[in-house]
Amino acid sequence: MPSPARSLPALVNHAAASSSSSSSRTIARATTVAVQQQRSFSSSHSSAAPRRVDGSTPKPTLTQRMLDAGRKALFGGRREREELAREGGLTPESYRRLEEDRRRASALASVDASGDSLLGEESERTEVDLKMQRLMQRVKDKQEKRLARKRWGGSGAKELEHKYSTADFRISPRKLQDLADQIGGKPIDYAILQMQFSQKDASSRILSTLALARDHAIAKGMERSRIVVSEAWVGKGTVLPRIEWKGRMRTGVRHHRFSRLSVVLRQGKTEEQVKKEKIEKAQRIVRSIGHGGVARLHRPESVSRGPWAY
Repeated sequence: MPSPARSLPALVNHAAASSSSSSSRTIARATTVAVQQQRSFSSSHSSAAPRRVDGSTPKPTLTQRMLDAGRKALFGGRREREELAREGGLTPESYRRLEEDRRRASALASVDASGDSLLGEESERTEVDLKMQRLMQRVKDKQEKRLARKRWGGSGAKELEHKYSTADFRISPRKLQDLADQIGGKPIDYAILQMQFSQKDASSRILSTLALARDHAIAKGMERSRIVVSEAWVGKGTVLPRIEWKGRMRTGVRHHRFSRLSVVLRQGKTEEQVKKEKIEKAQRIVRSIGHGGVARLHRPESVSRGPWAY
């Protein structure tokens, strides 16, 4: 068997000389074996860096640095990771991840006297935790800006209110106004219930709009039991003219109308307050009927009259 220290041409020549009397298939097999031996020898000696007599590692040459840079650009450091894994070591990326895990575990393990976790200035804050904190802060700021844009009445409004509207969809404004009159001034849950059992085709779209507006209002801090559809109006959208065919080769124009519904949600009275006011109103009506609707608040004093008074 040829020595692994020989070069690849020497190995091929040795294989061809040793099998000159054999067939071409035998020569190809011997050449393949020689190439494999050369590759195994190169891989076994490439991982171990050459050392000097004093034990120090020599400085890599310009050619070696250029080869390493090209190999890293092509393979992305895969060769180095494979060599370190073969030697049983850790890559810099793996070591950094282990260090992050260790710091996070130490931060979570630190507790105060009451047993609560210390994640403030006293504990170590990892880079991942800081990135997550900044991300959550950006999301919170974005939500606050979005809610501020959707606020109806401006920043000087005395009480919370929320405006929401549908997009333009295919319906006549006259037909949509009937649904707006049905939900105007009603509590939000009662309005949604009315749209749930309505026979109109547009009731499903209005139902989803009211439900979404209710969720946004609750996110602003409004109480669900007090949310009322304070205002509801209809706006006209685009009008699409289309040809309407008639008899005797005559035509007309048919208009396909679009409209949208807008609502304003405000905090009103709860159901208990409304019932209490109704009872008080009924009691006032009953009291007024009991004495004929007339109540004398100040009775005049009796004055004695003479015999000439009629």
